[in-house]
Amino acid sequence: MGWLRKKKVKHTDEMSFLEHLEELRWAIIRGLIGWVFFTIVAFAMKNYIFGYIIFGPKKQDFLTYQILRKIGISYQAPDFPLVSTTLTGQFTSHLLVSIYTGFILGFPFIFWQLWGFVKPGLYPHEIKATRGVVGYATLLFLIGLLFGYFIITPVSLSFLVQYSVDDAQTVKNMFHLGDYISVVSLLTFAFGLIFEMPLIIYFLAKVGIMTPPFMRHYRKHAILAIFILSALITPTTDMITQLIVAVPMILLYEVSILIAGRVQKQREKVQKEIPLNPSTA
Repeated sequence: MGWLRKKKVKHTDEMSFLEHLEELRWAIIRGLIGWVFFTIVAFAMKNYIFGYIIFGPKKQDFLTYQILRKIGISYQAPDFPLVSTTLTGQFTSHLLVSIYTGFILGFPFIFWQLWGFVKPGLYPHEIKATRGVVGYATLLFLIGLLFGYFIITPVSLSFLVQYSVDDAQTVKNMFHLGDYISVVSLLTFAFGLIFEMPLIIYFLAKVGIMTPPFMRHYRKHAILAIFILSALITPTTDMITQLIVAVPMILLYEVSILIAGRVQKQREKVQKEIPLNPSTA
């Protein structure tokens, strides 16, 4: 397995374009191998993943419903049947869920591999400033997943299950297993990625693309876009639910402004400390 070992990466200035591509190729390969490994692990945990996680929001003892009942809010889990109408339906669903779960379990390793490709191209002060970035990225991703799974998914499922095109309920709901998995996965993954906003803004601010004045100037536009996104993510007309979705994203945006401001100050400080190159003077 020596071919999987990381080579000692030279400084980015010493590497040719093809060497950069080679390093990126191996980083992606190692990340994919980790993803496949965790996918296999998830595939073998079928009963637990489906019984407790995928079908969790359908059960009365789901953690969100228990908490609501403890604080005095009577809430019942949406009751609806799931069907599979194709010969390969259940196997395909099992495989897709395993792939999604494999990515979640392997996220720290996958991000670490990609970060290992980027890190050698940074200056020492930049490496110091990004210390622990893999841990931060993983933590933000995990918080977003939990928010999407325990808060957004139950609310959305309840609305979609009870929704009818007419009061007489002429059309009876019978949901396909693949559709159910798609909704749960989309809502969960969407917030896992959305909660990476502060980290994304950090790197955009590092290269000067995002600045605090720019983000403050377009704050109203961003808030409007957040409310539109929250309305799309939660297909419910309940304003309280949309606020529950929108407020965390607005807070993330405000935190991102603070992060961009800190990065800008660091960049200005470094620029003052770095002596002017005589050859460019």
